[in-house]
Amino acid sequence: NEVYFIDKGSKLPFFLKDWKHRHRILRQDNNQAMIIDDIDYTTPFRLMDYLMYPIMYLQFWVRKPVYKKVFRSA
Repeated sequence: NEVYFIDKGSKLPFFLKDWKHRHRILRQDNNQAMIIDDIDYTTPFRLMDYLMYPIMYLQFWVRKPVYKKVFRSA
């Protein structure tokens, strides 16, 4: 009912200390699937972790309409 793969950062930009992105695809009813971006990250400073959250959220939120467009046409 679930498949996934993980991206783990080895060479990161200066503002990231750690990065782990789990791409999850969950089977739903009616021959559909749900895509979940499960992300763990840290920056060099705890305050920066919180400041980066809205940026990270928006970055992945914009993928939703792209996924819908691509997978509906498939």
